[in-house]
Amino acid sequence: MFSEMVEQLARGERPDPVTLRGRMRAAITKKLALVQQPTTYWESDPKRNPRSDHLLWGAILLDDSELRDVVSGIIAMEQGARPGGSADQFEREAVRRLRALCPDLPG
Repeated sequence: MFSEMVEQLARGERPDPVTLRGRMRAAITKKLALVQQPTTYWESDPKRNPRSDHLLWGAILLDDSELRDVVSGIIAMEQGARPGGSADQFEREAVRRLRALCPDLPG
């Protein structure tokens, strides 16, 4: 769902915020529906189960604190369902990977 965003970041470009916001809305809707299901029903297909790190990247790139709070909640639910999962550690690692692609990212 976010392959275009990742490709743009790898080329040193920023995604179009209007397009990214639309993708984020759709992805969050899908993700929220999925994390409410038992983990045995969680899909691995990123079109049906958008990657949480990409959701976080999108919220950061849009500089949208409310969206970031929603994504952090999703990450907490997802990591809480995994043995040994840590939402804080997951977010730190995701931000580190985003900064590797976008060294000029503020904050």
